[in-house]
Amino acid sequence: MARLTPSPFIPPPINFDKPDIREELDAAWKAVEQQGDLLTFPVCDGQAVYIVRSIHPPLLQAVDWLDCYRADPALIRGLRAIDIETRLAQRKAIAALFGRKCQA
Repeated sequence: MARLTPSPFIPPPINFDKPDIREELDAAWKAVEQQGDLLTFPVCDGQAVYIVRSIHPPLLQAVDWLDCYRADPALIRGLRAIDIETRLAQRKAIAALFGRKCQA
């Protein structure tokens, strides 16, 4: 059963007043990616993002990214190490298929 760290990871602030907001978003997302492997779960019109801090035992850290969505706590509690490994392998396979890093 997965656990969450007590505090979320907070990426660098995004300046939404800049003319090229895409650069700001890319820089913030790179800061998140540098923290380790990521798991994402669809929520509402976006996604909940978690950093995998440990697979054995499963430990995730929520990321306060844009809307700060969170997956249902029951979903997080129900994750096993094999589930996390499988999802990470799927992300890598999709990224390899499309020839780039996958944010999904």
